[in-house]
Parts: sequence; C-alpha cells; structure tokens
Amino acid sequence: MINLLKADLYKLFKNKSFYICLVLSILFSYMGTMINFAYNSFSNAQSMYSLLQMPELNGIYMFKTSFRGGMLFYSIFIAIFIASEFSWQTIKNIVSRGFSREKIYISKLISCSLVSIIITFSYVLVAVLYATIKSGFGKLPSHFVLNLIRMILLECLVVISITSLFVMVVFLIKGIAGSVATNLLINFFSGDLIVLGITLLLEKMFKKDVDVNKYWMFSYNNIFASFSLSNDVVFRGIVVCVLSLVVFTAIGIISFKKRDI
Repeated sequence: MINLLKADLYKLFKNKSFYICLVLSILFSYMGTMINFAYNSFSNAQSMYSLLQMPELNGIYMFKTSFRGGMLFYSIFIAIFIASEFSWQTIKNIVSRGFSREKIYISKLISCSLVSIIITFSYVLVAVLYATIKSGFGKLPSHFVLNLIRMILLECLVVISITSLFVMVVFLIKGIAGSVATNLLINFFSGDLIVLGITLLLEKMFKKDVDVNKYWMFSYNNIFASFSLSNDVVFRGIVVCVLSLVVFTAIGIISFKKRDI
C-alpha cells in the first residue's frame, strides 16, 4: 500500500495537468475576488442613499465564502489523472503485479484527496490575501486560532468526501471525456440553485418545510466555513460527510473489483 501511494504521488506531482489546474484555480480566485471588489464598490456607491448595503469584503469574509471555488478544478484533474491510467493500461499493469484492487482504489483516493485539498486551500489563500491587502483582514473573532483549526479540519473532511464522489465517477466511467463531462455536471448540479429547487419540490410534495442543506454534502463547504458552529451542526455535518465518503468509496471499490479493466 505504501509503495502504491508513493508511486501515485510521484505520478501526481509529475503530471502537467495538476499544475495547470492549480494555476487556473489561483488565477480564477484572483480574478473572481477582484471582480467581487469591483462589484461591491459599484453596488455600495449606487445604494448609498438606501438601506441596502453590500457586505464588507475583507480577509475573514473571503475566508468564509471561498471554499467551493476550487472544486471545478480538482474535479477535472481527478478525471484526467485516473481515466488516463485506464486509457494507458497503467491500472492493468499494477493489478498484474499482484496489488489488490481495494489498495489501488484507496491509493488513488488518498492521492486525489491531497490534490483536492491543495487546490482548495490555494484558491482560498489567494482570495484571502487579495482581500486582506485591499481592505484588511477584519476583526478577529474570539478563540480565533482554535476555531480556525476546527474550520480547516472540517473543510478538509468535506473536500475528501466530495473527492470520493469524483473518484467513484471516474472508476465507473473510465474514459477521460466522459469522466470530465460527468464531473462538470456534478459541479453544476451541486449548486445552491439546484438545492433550492429540490427544497421547493419536496416542500410542495410533502406539504411541510424541508431543509435539504442539512443532508447535502456540498452545502457543508459553506456551512463549516464559520468561526461559530453549534455542536449539533458539526456532528450532523461530520455524519453526512463520513457516510458519503464510505458509500461512494464502497460503490467505487465494488465496481472496480467486478468489472474488467
């Protein structure tokens, strides 16, 4: 297992697509934050005589709103990285050397999770640095360091659980084009508008309030990005993310074991 993981990490950091996705993530973070500041300044100027005021953009605000920004880029990388190994028959060569399919799958999941975390926090760091340089970091909340560590750990859990979905998709589809397209669709259908649509549909069907966000893995990118979380929210989020990770990983491994390479 250790040898597999070392080999995957070596291939990962030698892969040009990783650096392309990382650089694109950083550029999009920079441009997106710059556009946010421009829009915020314009909106505040237009609404200076009304009660409507845009939120103050600073380092803390961007820290709490940027964790989903890198998902597009690591979903693309995962599709390219794993599917290319099916295309080049690298997976078949690894299996023929006696490594179990479970270990191969877990190794890919761990290495891809590392990439997802690197891209995610690179995106966040660029946004926070830009905002801090422009308007300061903001007032530090109480117990800032402890809450920051908790936030980072929880966000890592969310990223790993989302990564497990993208990895599962690639092992099911195998082809690069199909994997990239499906992961892009997942990015689209994970958005807030889709969640709102599902919520309204369920409320209409069952005639009562339904909070889909509580059980929607992708929502915890935003929910966990807070310096003040109740224990109930943290516990429920951990359960949702861990269950998602276990289910997607189990489906991926079972499919990988039963299908021909």
